[in-house]
Amino acid sequence: MPVTAVAAGALAVVFAMAVAGKVSSPSFTRFRRSAAALWPGPGRLGARTAAALAAAVLLLEAAVTGGLLWWLLHLATGAVPEPPVRAVLAAAVALLAAFTAAQLVALRRGRTVTCACFGRADAPVSRVGVARNAVLIALGVLGAVAADRPGPIALSLVCAVAGGVAGPIVASLEDIVSLFRIPQAPARGTGR
Repeated sequence: MPVTAVAAGALAVVFAMAVAGKVSSPSFTRFRRSAAALWPGPGRLGARTAAALAAAVLLLEAAVTGGLLWWLLHLATGAVPEPPVRAVLAAAVALLAAFTAAQLVALRRGRTVTCACFGRADAPVSRVGVARNAVLIALGVLGAVAADRPGPIALSLVCAVAGGVAGPIVASLEDIVSLFRIPQAPARGTGR
């Protein structure tokens, strides 16, 4: 259960950040455009279809957030929550896998598109974003696998808080990596 608590805490915060970053009108518009640009299927998405897809993703992210927070609340009170956390973690993993697949297709096609995963317009799809999602997928899978392994409630609560603290760090992985990138110097003979 402690591993499950870490996963639930981290993914609850990450998905809550994603939902919060998309609910304003300008942020949702950016996300709708991003969803259309990241569409991995054949053809282009029309404006209505892209809006419906973006709304569905936002609702699914909100449902995952709610399910994980509900489970964590029940964990804190010592009650057995419904739905089982394994189902909510599986939904989180499925969403993350779909997001990752769309990002990988965009990278493979050499397309430069912004993700707007957290509502921001300045986050282009990158290998770092794919790595972030891979970490979150692995965490979700580990949490789901360990869901039936009981542990002390106090330890699980500490692990849930630790996961909640780690969530924003993982979500901000692209920003953290960008802090350590060395800017490229202009080519010789230019800049005069």
